[in-house]
Amino acid sequence: MKKNKSYLKNYILFLLVFIAVTVLFHFAAGQQLYYRQTAAGMEEVWTGKHYNRLVVAAWMMFTLLYVYSAWRFENGKWDLIFTTAAAFKKYGFLISQLVERDFKVRYKRSFLGVLWSLLNPLLMMTVQYIVFSQLFRSDIDNFPIYMLTGLVVFNFFTEAVGLSLGSIVWNASLITKVYVPKYMYPVTKVLSSTINFVLSMILIFVGMVLTGESFTKALILLPYLFVCVIGFTMGLSMLLSALMVFFRDIQFLWGIVSMLWMYLTALFYPISIIPENFRWVFEWNPMYCYVAFARKIFMDGIAPEPRTFAAAAMYAAGSLLLGGVVFKRLQDHFVLNL
Repeated sequence: MKKNKSYLKNYILFLLVFIAVTVLFHFAAGQQLYYRQTAAGMEEVWTGKHYNRLVVAAWMMFTLLYVYSAWRFENGKWDLIFTTAAAFKKYGFLISQLVERDFKVRYKRSFLGVLWSLLNPLLMMTVQYIVFSQLFRSDIDNFPIYMLTGLVVFNFFTEAVGLSLGSIVWNASLITKVYVPKYMYPVTKVLSSTINFVLSMILIFVGMVLTGESFTKALILLPYLFVCVIGFTMGLSMLLSALMVFFRDIQFLWGIVSMLWMYLTALFYPISIIPENFRWVFEWNPMYCYVAFARKIFMDGIAPEPRTFAAAAMYAAGSLLLGGVVFKRLQDHFVLNL
């Protein structure tokens, strides 16, 4: 009976959060939820016309998923929602200690310390601004904010994945002696990088003030972007950290892949210079989706199109699902290969 009350209490809490999110989303999206600009003029968007039905459908799907997850958890089966929540509750103190350790070690014996969280993207933007401003400045409004927004989002991604790559291998002595859910190691690396991500956002807000960008209600959508980017990064981190236990070459290949990924994310050039028949590469690039999402709310002051919201969530969910499944299947073989 006590457990049933706990499930009901958590469900009501989730429901209240869901209602608050849908209301805030409707407020922040504004007209972009119902109409989009095309060459022929304003065109009605299907999602806006059926927004209420979509919200009810999402609520029903969530309810079914919640009930199914609770049933699996009660029967001692592994479940993504409740098993993960229980692990985070049980090892919450350890997670906070690992995140704090990673963050402090990163700036240990550094004269500027945590200020590097702000200086790193700022210096990178300065260098790239000097190099590329003469080429693309006339094609992009507010070129500094355009570059800074892309760099902050993409730097978080590459830093978090780069740190997570060896999180299992580098903690071999701890893994073989102490039992802790192994996915905690890549997850805490991503969470420690999230602190830098949040601090780096300060630069964007300062840049908006200095360059005259307006602060609009679209900024309410920033937490949605955070959740999607962190989710996508966490899923990829779990996938690569698990694979690196068996294929150590991944740590060297990641540097090449991340550099190529950067050039395919349009951080310092407009996508308009890309021929139409090659733009599908960007449309299927998760990081370009997140960077474009950020630029839309920071620079244009409006919400992205509904399909961009859907794509951002699908990339994050797909990454978490793939990373979680691969990690779970391989984790029992880690000890034999460390």
